[in-house]
Amino acid sequence: GNNVSSFDLRIFNRWGELVFQGNANQLGWNGIFEGKVQPIGSYVYVLQYLSTSGAEQVMQGNITLVR
Repeated sequence: GNNVSSFDLRIFNRWGELVFQGNANQLGWNGIFEGKVQPIGSYVYVLQYLSTSGAEQVMQGNITLVR
């Protein structure tokens, strides 16, 4: 089941620049920032979400952009 009522996803490049911010209406990052294809490599994500029970949770880690 889906136990998440809302979420905010942020992706940062290696310089800490926010390259994507999305929510339930924007479900994915296409690897483009400010109209430019971003380099292959490691990016940091921070996912904040609210569970249906009302608990706010934060997850973070690394993702790798590949083509």
